[in-house]
Amino acid sequence: MIPNHNARSRRSAAWSAGVLAGLLSGTIAAQVPGFGPDVVLSQGSAQPVQGPLVVADVQGVLHAVWTTNDFTTGVMAVSHARFDGAGHRLQPERQLVRTAVLSSAALAADPRSGVQVAWARYLVSGYLLELERLAADGTVVQGPLAIATGLGQGSSPVLACDATGAVHVVWVDAGIRHAKVDPQGAIAVAPHRVVDPGAPRIADQPTLAVDRATGVVHLAWRESTTLSDGRIRYRRLDALGAPLGDELQLSERPPTSPVAAREPQLDVDPYGGVWVVWVDAADTPARGQVHFALLDAQARIRLPETRLSYSPGTVYSPSLAAGPSGVLVAWRDDRPGSWPQVWTLRLRLRGAPGPELRATDLPTGGVATPSVAVDADGRFHLVWWDYRNAPTTGIPLIVGKSESWPSVTPSGPARIGRRVDLALQAALLPGEPFVLALMLGATAGIPLPDGRRVPFDGDDLFLACLDPGIAAALGLAGSQAALDPAGAATVAWTVPPLPALAGLRVYAGFLVLDPLAPLPQSILSFSTPTSLTLLP
Repeated sequence: MIPNHNARSRRSAAWSAGVLAGLLSGTIAAQVPGFGPDVVLSQGSAQPVQGPLVVADVQGVLHAVWTTNDFTTGVMAVSHARFDGAGHRLQPERQLVRTAVLSSAALAADPRSGVQVAWARYLVSGYLLELERLAADGTVVQGPLAIATGLGQGSSPVLACDATGAVHVVWVDAGIRHAKVDPQGAIAVAPHRVVDPGAPRIADQPTLAVDRATGVVHLAWRESTTLSDGRIRYRRLDALGAPLGDELQLSERPPTSPVAAREPQLDVDPYGGVWVVWVDAADTPARGQVHFALLDAQARIRLPETRLSYSPGTVYSPSLAAGPSGVLVAWRDDRPGSWPQVWTLRLRLRGAPGPELRATDLPTGGVATPSVAVDADGRFHLVWWDYRNAPTTGIPLIVGKSESWPSVTPSGPARIGRRVDLALQAALLPGEPFVLALMLGATAGIPLPDGRRVPFDGDDLFLACLDPGIAAALGLAGSQAALDPAGAATVAWTVPPLPALAGLRVYAGFLVLDPLAPLPQSILSFSTPTSLTLLP
């Protein structure tokens, strides 16, 4: 339920008209620096139950799923929609399954193409857990496959795919159980228990990810002895679901502590780092804050439990995605005097956190349950339940948005012997060091070992600009500095006074860097290149 904060509940009729126009077109204009437009994925046809979840497939298409309940018909549904990073809705909401009683849906990107989706639907004999594979265009290519039957209430699945397209599934059923489905859609490992509750222990809220380089499965969950306490536990499984080593406790609380840790989420970065976030009430018992821990691929703790958020309000529903450019954590934040908003925090791969940044600015209604995805270029994407139209319809929207590429904007034409200012913008990376370079092309791109491709030509001019002395000789001032607290900077370029340069087209682009990290982890992001034709 969204709290009824009234401080921002009235805005102008112009804003309402803009929202209505956005709903009809499928997008709403961007309101927060660093992100593109809001993409409306669902017009809100039924009450939310769980989700939404979002992942990026290998083609870079964003897939979202969620579970709803239509109280007028008594029908629950798992729905699916797609959008791209440019802010376009590629497919209207489509229901994958409809029945009287459903669990929450699960979603994982398939490394071959498309996504895997799972749910549990109620039959007379108990819940039936099913898996279905969707192609990149959203059509069903495999399934639904029955994985387990006779499950109890609360048996919501969680999914992760390995590098071959095999799917690992875990769910709660007298402990936590695991099964594996091979790439051809057959059961490869039958359901078996991987976390034994061992009365009076309760194990729930599982989350998992697969290290695609090794096939090792990483699993975290909440353990509790009552409904009011909670600790975050972790263990590894091999490719067949057999335990590797002992369980670890990540939230540093004694077993009898009444302080609750809840809602763990886990992901593995391309270098084997295992990131776990959760909400923990140790620092602010009445509210809770986002905490995290970082482990290596062998389950050795690199960074013990660390507090991330410092909200003056209450936080819920953390989500994270770990990619080649870092980790983005998002959560719902109920701050005093504001409707609930999505807040984010970016972590470098060595664990250093950036500032907390707001990702939404809803004048009314607020948000719930954000989910984060990262694509192969390291670009982050969000979806959430959006209550901006709920006062009218009583039902929220599903809305998504994507991180904007850092950009370079010239102050005017570039003329021989004259100065032109280049405005740099990377709103989600405030204070980070950058290097701006000129180049003669922007087509081939520079491939990085982690799979990203920087859209610059690594020609002689580009390489020359990486040397501060040569960059200054070329007329660049401030080309190697740091972004300001708003993620902006200005680089002045005085074009050399050489008439022969007239008509030459050059490109300007910049890299955002972590100078303490090795390549390619040191490249936090990069801009889209901007062309400049030199005029007399």
